[in-house]
Amino acid sequence: MQSAAASAGVTQSGVYNTSIIDQSGASTATVDQSGTHARNASRITQAGSNSVAEVDQDGSNLAAPANAPTNESLVAQFGDNNRAFVMQEGDENFSSTTQNDDGGSIFVNQTGTNLMSNASQTDLGGTIYVDQFGERQSSDVAQTSRFQTARVRQEGSDNTSDIDQSSVAGIGTITMADGVTNVSYANVNQSGSGNDSTIEQTGSSNFAYVTQSASGNQATITQSGDVTSAIITQSGSDNRSNVTQTGFVTNFPPFLTDTAIIQTGDRNQSDVVQDGAWSFTGDRAFDNTVRSLQSGDDNRSFIDQAGLDPRAALTQSGDGNLSDIDQSGTNNFSDILQSGNGNTSLAMQTGSNGVLSVVQSGDDSKSTVTQSGDLNYAAVDQSGSNQTSTITQSSINRTFSYSAGASVTQSGADNVSDVNQSGAGGFGNFTSGVTASPVANVVQNGVGNESDIDQTGIGNIAFQTQTGDGNDSTILQDGADGETRVAQTGNENFVSATQTVTGPNFLSQGRILTVQSGNENRATVTQDGIATDNAFDAGTPSLAVYTNQVGDANVLTVSQSGTDDVAFIDQIGLSNATTVKQLTGGSANFVDSDQTGELGLSEITQGGSQNRALLSQGGLENESYITQSGMMNTADVTQTGTGAISTITQAGMNNTATVSQGGN
Repeated sequence: MQSAAASAGVTQSGVYNTSIIDQSGASTATVDQSGTHARNASRITQAGSNSVAEVDQDGSNLAAPANAPTNESLVAQFGDNNRAFVMQEGDENFSSTTQNDDGGSIFVNQTGTNLMSNASQTDLGGTIYVDQFGERQSSDVAQTSRFQTARVRQEGSDNTSDIDQSSVAGIGTITMADGVTNVSYANVNQSGSGNDSTIEQTGSSNFAYVTQSASGNQATITQSGDVTSAIITQSGSDNRSNVTQTGFVTNFPPFLTDTAIIQTGDRNQSDVVQDGAWSFTGDRAFDNTVRSLQSGDDNRSFIDQAGLDPRAALTQSGDGNLSDIDQSGTNNFSDILQSGNGNTSLAMQTGSNGVLSVVQSGDDSKSTVTQSGDLNYAAVDQSGSNQTSTITQSSINRTFSYSAGASVTQSGADNVSDVNQSGAGGFGNFTSGVTASPVANVVQNGVGNESDIDQTGIGNIAFQTQTGDGNDSTILQDGADGETRVAQTGNENFVSATQTVTGPNFLSQGRILTVQSGNENRATVTQDGIATDNAFDAGTPSLAVYTNQVGDANVLTVSQSGTDDVAFIDQIGLSNATTVKQLTGGSANFVDSDQTGELGLSEITQGGSQNRALLSQGGLENESYITQSGMMNTADVTQTGTGAISTITQAGMNNTATVSQGGN
């Protein structure tokens, strides 16, 4: 059936060929079916004007008509100025194109057997390209909005591509090279066998690109809103990748929700969820960006981020690595690099200016980072095998610049680090590894070291450095301020420091510093009270402890409670023991203890106020006991040599005792 100004041309050669053309308006339809023994079928329906449809179908020219191929093409055009070109060569191919508006373009080229293509346009100005080569390929493209572009190319066998594009007028604008704005673009390139790709676009100015090679790969991209971009590249077999993007902007220039995933190897999995919905006033453009690179086998990656400018860069190399990133807030950033096998990284950020970086090299290491609120920072670097690092930070706006921090570096094997910070998290925060007042810095080198830091309050600072094997350090700080530094060198050393400072002002401090060199040294320090100001060399001291143990099997126990308590203790030698107690209710207490040699023993107990005790022992088997209670007490003991014993007990007021012994 033809109407005025219509044109149709049909050329058929072979047997069992069928062509049906329905035209109305000034349309053109050309069908050329060739093949000596082909059973090709073509139907073209055109309504409107200035539409063009061309169909060229070839069979395989098999010898017997009974085995002749059957290619089928259905073209339906409604509207004006539509174009559809279909060319099929091979066996049992099917193509269906439907255009329901004006100015649409569809190009389908199929070569091979059992190829299926469905393409439909229900709005104006869309463009669809489909190329299929091989056998048992399937392509579905549906465009329900104007000026959309879809490109599909499949090679190999048993590949599947599904593209669904729909749009509304967008706020964010991308201008293409031809001047067209608010367009979306989808491209699928498949080679190999058994690959599956699905793209769904709702909104405007969305971009999706999928490249699959080898076999059994699956890629899904779902885009809604405006100005999103997703690129998936899969090489290898049985890889899985899913991207869900929601883009929305309320100002110009446009802000991009962007994801790029590259998978190399087999059985890798990457899931990305992005929500770029936010409001911004100003002239700076922010990108909600994800980069995921997986090389090796059986790696898994999960990224979920939302808010203003969250960024995530993930690289996994090796086998069996797992990474989970959950970001929500404003300027969150994650950079996770895992190399080796069986590593696990769990990262969560909620709140403002967080930066999170995890680097793991080796095997079977695990890193868990949770950040919530304000100026968060966390850096974990683990090299070796079977390392464990846990960082939990929560600040939520408690002065001191809303600080946080934490940096952990572990080398060797079987090291464990646990950092828990709450409140403001500390006095200052890390920025690109640099800080004026860092909060919780743990460095462990060797095998089987364990570090535990727990800070609650504002302005707590803790450093821990352990070198050797089997060292154990535990720090607990509670209050409005404090500082703890622990450095251990050797094997099987132990430090436990507990500090409670509830200062009345921002000058309140605490300070515990202990250094141990050797093997099997033990230091236990407990501080309590209200600090006003504290330094080892100046100011009004309050709750200050300095301990230094050099040698082996030295034991130190210090407990301070009150005001203006200071204890400096230095033990050098073997099997020395010092116990210092400055009791509650005392003020201006001071202890300076120095033991050099072996088997020295010193016990100092002070109570009351204005107490002072100085003790120095050298040699072997020195023992000294000092107990002071009352006011204005002073005890000074110096022992050099072996076998000396000094006992001082003072009770009352204005007491002074001095003992000096030398020789044997």
